[in-house]
Amino acid sequence: MASRSTRERSEAGGARRARRVAALSAITILMVGACSSSTSPSPTAAAPSSSAAAPSSAAAPSSAPGLTAVDDGATLSLWVRTSQGAVTKLIVDPYNASHKNQIKITEIPNDSFVQKVGAAAGAGQLPDILVTDDIFSPNYVSKGLLLDLTEPFSALPYKDSITPGMVAAGSKDGKVYALPFDVAASVMYYNKKLFTQAGLDPNKPPTTFQEVYDDAKAINALGGGVNGFYEAAGCGGCMVFTSWPVIWASGGTVMNADGSASTIDNQQAKDAYTIYNKMFQEGIVPASAKGDTGATWNQAFLAGTVGIEFFDSGSLSLIQKNSDLDIGLAPIPGLTGGQSTFVGGDNIGISATSANPNQAWDFLNWMQTDDTQINVVAKNGLTISRSDLASNQYSAADPRLVTIAKVVGIGVTPISVNFAAVYNDPNGPWYSLIAKVLTGSDPAGDLSAGIPAMNAALQASN
Repeated sequence: MASRSTRERSEAGGARRARRVAALSAITILMVGACSSSTSPSPTAAAPSSSAAAPSSAAAPSSAPGLTAVDDGATLSLWVRTSQGAVTKLIVDPYNASHKNQIKITEIPNDSFVQKVGAAAGAGQLPDILVTDDIFSPNYVSKGLLLDLTEPFSALPYKDSITPGMVAAGSKDGKVYALPFDVAASVMYYNKKLFTQAGLDPNKPPTTFQEVYDDAKAINALGGGVNGFYEAAGCGGCMVFTSWPVIWASGGTVMNADGSASTIDNQQAKDAYTIYNKMFQEGIVPASAKGDTGATWNQAFLAGTVGIEFFDSGSLSLIQKNSDLDIGLAPIPGLTGGQSTFVGGDNIGISATSANPNQAWDFLNWMQTDDTQINVVAKNGLTISRSDLASNQYSAADPRLVTIAKVVGIGVTPISVNFAAVYNDPNGPWYSLIAKVLTGSDPAGDLSAGIPAMNAALQASN
């Protein structure tokens, strides 16, 4: 049980956590969501409707031959969702202070961002720079909204260390159109105090998903309002973010290469969701989690009443502020070993209609440099996008930051033009399927039975 002082701080910090949860919910509804940065205040939890997509007519991706960094005093426009406004300011302000070019940020409400981009694209009035959920990158690339960055990107000596999953989400046919802006990943948090009370070694987190179940069951036996594990089961995007890494780490897949068909009925997925189902059936996950749409996803863990939780890496700074919690962090494991993560967050690209492409590239290029990644991104508690810089003066003070940076380098960002409509829309096929899988009597059978509806939605005309 949480101490009285913990509960008082929890109540006093309710507004702050509500903003954090809103930011997370906005992301998870879009892609999952991975996971927006912990410094992202979001007074609105609304997210774009999955039915509102980028322009419906496909266009050839645009290119800008000879793109090069230019800092000559141009004024650049940048659009970003409200939920990511604070993170964007943390990054843009140092650039503006040290460059002739000046970036003007426009924050657009989460629930109208997609519509706004679509209308601007149709009218040829996109901003110079777009910061958007990385799961939307394949859609925007397929519609020709972003410039081809392949040539300048390929010239970067550290290009191979830049979050491969997010780069892949912003690529098409071997060409790169978007790069990581704000990186978030799903990781495993565990409460060391509860581990100790349950007779477990607090310095040895689970390294297999079976061990996750075993340790969670031991913690659950403590009783007194303590639960071993938590999942926001009423949030389809949340479940994608946290459960798919178990499948990937086990050697399984969730979709085919182009995101046009579900492969979620493979044996690794069936075995993983059978364990998930056991945790729900045995009460290791609290009953209230079945209806959690993401709005209260992290509250029980922050209150100290949950032993293990898979959650957003960006929450580490929030957890650090709760001095009563001694929290361990580790990669999400596979069934018998291995590790993976869902790499989410936001990508950044230059719009195809930008009048200042070289100046915009100056900002994107600056973002990936050693100095910016360490003294702007890492310094502000954000997750760096370059795995080769995982060890730095800021991560040296907290080895958990090194773990996050390294797991991001091996993580996956699933790619599908219809991702939001299938996996994030409460009326889509994934929501109803995952509810049956987690709480029904035949999770493996339900996975197989759900494939036709999933494929129909994934292959629907966009």
